[in-house]
Amino acid sequence: MRITLLLFLSTSLASMEKPTPLHQAIIAYQAAKEQQNSAEEQKCVTEAQKYINAGQFLEDRYQGKTPLHEAIFANAEDIAEQLIQKKVDLNARYKDHGHWNNVTPLMLAEFMFRRETVRKLIDTGADTKLADDDGNTVEAFKNQYPC
Repeated sequence: MRITLLLFLSTSLASMEKPTPLHQAIIAYQAAKEQQNSAEEQKCVTEAQKYINAGQFLEDRYQGKTPLHEAIFANAEDIAEQLIQKKVDLNARYKDHGHWNNVTPLMLAEFMFRRETVRKLIDTGADTKLADDDGNTVEAFKNQYPC
């Protein structure tokens, strides 16, 4: 049992240290978008779609973020929509132990002004009543950080 636990911990720690291929595709998408390289953006969406369709890495974390959190940060609406349609955990908490204190994808989307993603998350069942570690609900994110 001890060996199994140690193996689990080392595997979990290793997966946290480097991005999954799905996270890599989303991160590359963000870089392509910043460089206004639409061909590369599409290539990244296609790459991400491959992993999403296969059900791979959907709930894995990199630097505390699930792929849905990563897609919201990257403003990768197509990828975020695919993840939402795949029924990933819409209430997963971003665990970075810093500025983002246990925020959900809905809170993050509201903060980042991703209105279409906010609508899709709510329509698909994201919990609007959850609070982060500071007691902020999605409504607080909307009201504290207006456009």
